[in-house]
Amino acid sequence: MGREITQQDFLTAARVAVVNETFAKFYFEERNPIGHKISIADSDHPGQPPYEIVGVARDIHDHSVRDAVRRRMYAP
Repeated sequence: MGREITQQDFLTAARVAVVNETFAKFYFEERNPIGHKISIADSDHPGQPPYEIVGVARDIHDHSVRDAVRRRMYAP
């Protein structure tokens, strides 16, 4: 759903993100997450501007097919 991160996002240092289905369901339930803003709590870089969700990617198993799928966010 939505779009991928593109080369243009890297060139313009856009604050965009693609989240996985598990992330979208956890934080947005049945609502469409596209266009919503999310902030990352990071004590090393406080006050960072939020990311705009531009896409939702299918879930993948990172290390084991038996483990639960983790919430993921992808950014340029």
